[in-house]
Amino acid sequence: MESWQVIKSALDRVGTKKVASRMKLSQSLVYRWAQPPGDTQQPTGSGVRNPLDRVVQLLELTEERTLIHWLCEHAGGFFVPNPLADAGGDLAVLTQTQEMIHDFSDLLEAVSEALSNDREIDKRESARIRDAWERLKRLAESFTVACEKGCYDRRKS
Repeated sequence: MESWQVIKSALDRVGTKKVASRMKLSQSLVYRWAQPPGDTQQPTGSGVRNPLDRVVQLLELTEERTLIHWLCEHAGGFFVPNPLADAGGDLAVLTQTQEMIHDFSDLLEAVSEALSNDREIDKRESARIRDAWERLKRLAESFTVACEKGCYDRRKS
């Protein structure tokens, strides 16, 4: 789907007027986000550069995935990058397994250190635990998806 189609689908469920009012924007601007953009391939399009396109542009300019991690957290999930098409066979499996063990060790260390002093976990310690967990979760999910896609299957032709 194109970004404008995603926005159109979302607006169809709640209504352009409601979104525009809550965001304190003109209804016509929000409506235009859900239209195909006007460009050389489709000069009749009336859409404008929408917030989704701008986030993609910001990601491309900064190359900072924390933007996407933040958005995913606010959507109740987490970002997992797609695995490489050819994950590299036995050596890659070993390397990724070692990385998961290392990240799991970091998580356990964060929990142990938090509890070692006062047997409580404060906000700073909780944030460190969350960071370690998110790294482990992303790596494990990426590894699992690569396995499911057959990236480590030598029998694949």
